[in-house]
Amino acid sequence: MAEEPKKVEGLTSYLSDNNRLQDAKRLVEQVDLFENIVSHSYLQSLGDCEVVEYQESDLTTMRWYEITKIVMEKNVFFPDKLSMLYMSLHSVAKNVVLIVDKSLDSKIRLFIGARDFEGTSNISGEILKAGLDGYLSGVKTKNFTSGHPGNVFAKPFVSSVSGVASLRDDKKESFVQGIEKLINATTNIPQFTAYFVADNVSDAEAKSIISAFNDLHNHISPFAESQVTMSENITEGVSESLTENFSKSIAKSLSHTITHTEGFSESTTSTSGTSESKTSNFSNGYSSPGIVSFFVGAYSYNHSRSKTKTTQESTSIQKGSNSSDSQAEQTGETNTDQHGEAKMQGTNRSTTTGSTRQVTFKNNYAKFYLEILDGQIKRIKKGIPFGLWSTAAYFVAADKTTSKTLANLYRGCVVGESSNVESFAVNAWEEHSDNKEIVKYLDNSLQPRFYYHGINVSAGSVVTSEELAIHLSLPQSSIPGVLVREEESFGRNIISETPLTEDNSIEIGVIRHLGADYEDETVRLGVNGLSKHTFVTGTTGSGKSNTLYGLISQLADRKVDSSKYPQFKDEEIKFLIIEPAKGEYKEVFGNREGVTVYGSNPKISKLLTLNPFIFPEDIDIYEHIDALVEIFNACWPMYAAMPQVLKHSIIEAYKSCGWDLVRSFNPEGIYPTIADVLDSLKEYINASEYSADTKGDYKGSLETRLQSLCDGIVGRMFNADPIPDEILFNQNVIIDLSRVKSSETKSLLMGLLVLKLNEFRASEHKGMNLPLRHITVLEEAHNLLKRTSTEQSSEGSNVAGMAVEKIANSMAEMRTYGEGFIIADQSPAMLDLSAIRNTNTKIVMALPEKDDREISGKALGLDDKHIEELSRLKTGEAIVYQTGWEEPVKSKINLFDIDSKPWPYQPSACVNSNNRENIAQEIFLTLADFYEGVTSTIDIQKFLNTLIEFGVSGGRLYTIIEKINSIDEVTSDDVAFIFATIIGTGIFDAAKSIQDFNIFNSHIIRGLNNFAGLENEPRSMTFANMYLKGCSIKLASNFYETWLNESLKSNL
Repeated sequence: MAEEPKKVEGLTSYLSDNNRLQDAKRLVEQVDLFENIVSHSYLQSLGDCEVVEYQESDLTTMRWYEITKIVMEKNVFFPDKLSMLYMSLHSVAKNVVLIVDKSLDSKIRLFIGARDFEGTSNISGEILKAGLDGYLSGVKTKNFTSGHPGNVFAKPFVSSVSGVASLRDDKKESFVQGIEKLINATTNIPQFTAYFVADNVSDAEAKSIISAFNDLHNHISPFAESQVTMSENITEGVSESLTENFSKSIAKSLSHTITHTEGFSESTTSTSGTSESKTSNFSNGYSSPGIVSFFVGAYSYNHSRSKTKTTQESTSIQKGSNSSDSQAEQTGETNTDQHGEAKMQGTNRSTTTGSTRQVTFKNNYAKFYLEILDGQIKRIKKGIPFGLWSTAAYFVAADKTTSKTLANLYRGCVVGESSNVESFAVNAWEEHSDNKEIVKYLDNSLQPRFYYHGINVSAGSVVTSEELAIHLSLPQSSIPGVLVREEESFGRNIISETPLTEDNSIEIGVIRHLGADYEDETVRLGVNGLSKHTFVTGTTGSGKSNTLYGLISQLADRKVDSSKYPQFKDEEIKFLIIEPAKGEYKEVFGNREGVTVYGSNPKISKLLTLNPFIFPEDIDIYEHIDALVEIFNACWPMYAAMPQVLKHSIIEAYKSCGWDLVRSFNPEGIYPTIADVLDSLKEYINASEYSADTKGDYKGSLETRLQSLCDGIVGRMFNADPIPDEILFNQNVIIDLSRVKSSETKSLLMGLLVLKLNEFRASEHKGMNLPLRHITVLEEAHNLLKRTSTEQSSEGSNVAGMAVEKIANSMAEMRTYGEGFIIADQSPAMLDLSAIRNTNTKIVMALPEKDDREISGKALGLDDKHIEELSRLKTGEAIVYQTGWEEPVKSKINLFDIDSKPWPYQPSACVNSNNRENIAQEIFLTLADFYEGVTSTIDIQKFLNTLIEFGVSGGRLYTIIEKINSIDEVTSDDVAFIFATIIGTGIFDAAKSIQDFNIFNSHIIRGLNNFAGLENEPRSMTFANMYLKGCSIKLASNFYETWLNESLKSNL
């Protein structure tokens, strides 16, 4: 409280007579009264007062809740929301108690409770719980039913704090008076219990207080200012006037008459007077029953004095004269002639003289108290609608020093700029019996009572609900045992242009606000909206996979919306999952009926086989080639003329298979493979006029990469009989690419699948703007849709960036066919922006990296404050938005019930890792038997079917068919040519520079044996002879004769 003026000293400095000394005495008596009922100065002495013995009574039960977590809404003043809670309790709660308990394990426990005035229904407890859930929805509580909270001390020491709390300043955003400041200062205090007790002050009591304060104000106000006024006035006036009038009348008839009249008048008046009056009154005595209701002995005092003196003098003189003549003559007729003249002259003079003197005496001491009274009256009037409480804080510890330390720390926390309206007092009790008695009150959640000069009082100060929010505040930051954090608020419900029902939407979770889940507010996604594509992102462990499992599971259980498209009646929504990492989807959905799993390892799944160069009949060959080149551009680093060189090689590969490019037609129905493109590339580069360095660069980049697609398990995937598009894209399929180690190969496979899906959907001719029919999940989508630099290099334009954007746009266009994509990735910053931009639904989970948050947040339409919140999302939390919603919402994603079982795949006999080698050996032996004359005929159709089953490239197959069709009878040279065509000249090209004959032969034989999986084959030299002869024929060279001669010499 601000320093008050002393009660007597200085008061008589301006009072000189006995009456004024009496005024001073009466003012002192009013100040004493002020100190007791306004400033509550008696609170300073409670430590010396007798404690009223606690009396057992039938109290209503306290309802206690333990606070375990606090989540505060950012940019919202938390005490304001807390005051709303206390306002709601005021009409039903007898008292509200907050307990801070620190045990020996250094953990802090917070308890808050309320008690009804009467009855057993505990309405206040219910309102307290509802208020915590409503006003403070981020506060997590649990019921506490184990008696009364708090430590039990064998010898307790108690200190109390009384006073009115207020804000430290007007800047609510910088609130620093939370109770955590007190708790943080107790690091070295092992154990204590703090009670913050607030008793209800009824509206009637509040009005009684205001009435008492008004009466006291009326008694003190006369002392604040007095005035003495003296006045004197003198007035003198002189007035003079003169009037003259003459009139003459003549009438002539039968007679002649003449009349003459004159007159004169004068008057004088003089007045003088003086008057004087005096009045004086004095009264004193007792008054104000409102004040007596608080303390007896109030006084009333009134004094007034006046003196008036008036003097007046007046003189008036008036003079007048008149004269008239008239003459008339009548001769049988009347003739009147009248003449008049008037003259008036006047003089008026007045003089007034006056003087006034006024003296004002001001009493700053009385004025000081009046200002405090005015503030208190205003504060209490303002607080009545919000509710008033009598509150005090009590600190119980094992020693007096700790108790007083806690009390003073708390005082420092709550004192503010407006706390001077009342005394702030800290009391402590020395006697053990007093402390024990006080603890009895506190254990029953009551304010202890004390005798102050025979009057039963408490340590409570009257505060408003707004001020109580500072007294009974909650932590604003985390403390040991209680988590406290801030959180931005998102949308609380979904407002959509189209109402979302169970028939047209799927449920993915519930609304979460400030850490609380609202089970009645479900988050639903429109099913047909998913055909416009979905973006799901989140860091490792954020719950992204669980979200995807839930989406896929619910969509797979639904049928296509056939309300406008009856052709889809009873058709189920199908899915395609392309998973380049982890390989978990087959564990979750692989055992589901109707789901087929393909992968790169034939030992754990069916082998994924596809030919990138096969396309539907409705697609033009050049259209397909351009799209195919874009896929390669997106997956491989391309510079200079590489895209054009690759495109030319693909075109030549089609030509080598017999394609009429103009008509986009091949009568044989043969498609090229990667091996054909590789052959065309080699021929083109070798025949080109590029420099040796450029040729080396192109071979090192394009040729090497194409060759890698012809070898190993990837070669099997690209060269085997491809899986029909109808199976891949119209059934439930999982493609597991997790065993493919090359990121470039993963990207290429994903891109080729998207390309084939696009062409297949376009060729179905099912209609446009279709409902969702099929969903494709692209996990780790950055493998295909990776972000590239937008800058152009010195070698040319940004080939990869443009290619990725074209792929993303082609995916976006597929929505018209009822095809929806789910683009999933851990890092949005690794994705091309067009991929995110083209999605209609966005589910964003925890993203700790700044760039990821910025990209996802801007895509959601969030401001900077909400974007930062993305880094603090918990596992299973997501910000969700679908086009047509008013705003994004925060959701707790439903936990998908995973019935995960080990993937039980058993390779079938026909899908044996040695199957292709067995077919190759059959081809070798068939041709060798004919070449050596063991057999004289070959079943051409059976042989061609075997080649197709083996997966010989389209160009080579077409060359063999042309060869067979061009001859009437097969010869050994024809067989050698066919053999070399099947294998290709690569083995020979790699060995032709070897000078040593034996090493050359070993290289050729080893290459042939590896191709067919042969070991210790006795006919190896026959295979080598047949192969080299065939290569010589294909290359139009005579080196076979040279080799044959060397072989004969070697044998000799």
